[in-house]
Amino acid sequence: MSREIKPRIEITDRHGNRIVDAVSHPPGEVVATLGGRPLVANRGTSLNLDWVENVRVNTSAVERRAATLVTRRTVKKDWQIAWLLRAITCMDLTTLSGDDTDERVKRLCAKARQPIQQSIEQKLGIENLQIQVGAVCVYHLFVETARKALEGTKIPVAAVSTGFPAGLNPFEERLAEIRRSVEAGAQEIDVVITRAHVFGGEWQRLYDEIVAFKDACGPAHLKVILGTGDVSTLRNVARASFVAMICVFTFFELLSDIVKNHIPMSMVFEYLFFLTPKLIYDTTPMSVLVAVLFTFGVFTKNNEITAFKACGVSLYRLAIPVLLASTAVSGDVVAAAGADALVAAARARLDAGQPVEALHLTDIVLSAEPHVTGARAVAAAATRQLLESSSNFWEAAWLRRSAESLEDAS
Repeated sequence: MSREIKPRIEITDRHGNRIVDAVSHPPGEVVATLGGRPLVANRGTSLNLDWVENVRVNTSAVERRAATLVTRRTVKKDWQIAWLLRAITCMDLTTLSGDDTDERVKRLCAKARQPIQQSIEQKLGIENLQIQVGAVCVYHLFVETARKALEGTKIPVAAVSTGFPAGLNPFEERLAEIRRSVEAGAQEIDVVITRAHVFGGEWQRLYDEIVAFKDACGPAHLKVILGTGDVSTLRNVARASFVAMICVFTFFELLSDIVKNHIPMSMVFEYLFFLTPKLIYDTTPMSVLVAVLFTFGVFTKNNEITAFKACGVSLYRLAIPVLLASTAVSGDVVAAAGADALVAAARARLDAGQPVEALHLTDIVLSAEPHVTGARAVAAAATRQLLESSSNFWEAAWLRRSAESLEDAS
């Protein structure tokens, strides 16, 4: 007996009550498998109209923040090169002119295949990285031309659709245009929304429109062009963005990387295991601080402190449990084990070919006693050892910089 497909998309109020009938979607195409379990594309999230209408934007604060972006110090040297290379991989090379031709599209695809001159790649030593752009974006008419020109690469072809740029074609024609582009080989579809829905605050209609676009895309990725220059205010931009993200938001970024790179689950659990101590180390101080503030805030709100004073209990006496607890939480591991013992253990790990474990131990020592030169020397050697085995340009740049910093401070 086939299992009933439950609705995934519905429109609700802030209490979760359904405003209109749920929209039932057919099962999506399997995009990958994980542990024998099929994974399908995310089909969206339910819409809460109250969330959208409660979106607020502090325009003056946004403008002040934006003004500071151009005044900040940029990254330098290897870091700057790594950032620029990453930026290239995020670019969509686009030609959307009225005089586009097949030859122009082919030249654009050739640029997408080789966005950096070979001489520059050789000087940087990045030939093996095979830097390519994120996508090539063209009109529907040139999708097949671009697809043939990009054969043998992983560069997706993106097609603008739904009556770009105005988005005022009849709704059925826009859906048909999406389907035709997907059939022609487009792996990404860039759609434009009906801006009138934004002007009129018709968020339900905007939501339904994007959901229909998403369904028409099938296995292709959907990108939503908001037309921020047309929607007038930052609040409208924020609300339209919110609605679009609800419809097409793809979560579990780590999961997608795991599936794409065929990483075994044992390695994932090992990663989470080693990550847990750092998470505890990072969150414990703030958690304790928030807990203390919350506790004394409740005391103040309910006049408990006044009652304590009336009973002869001073503030100093109230603070004693907090001081004792914080002392226990922040107990110095280095003082208990000894810095020399931890450095010796880290050196033994390094000699055994375990540089990651050695770095964990040196991090403990250096966080408590930054001037222990032996710990810095072991950390630098462990970092160099990781650098020798790294084949990733960005990771190698980070490791090289870290090793240099540790060696300079030794």
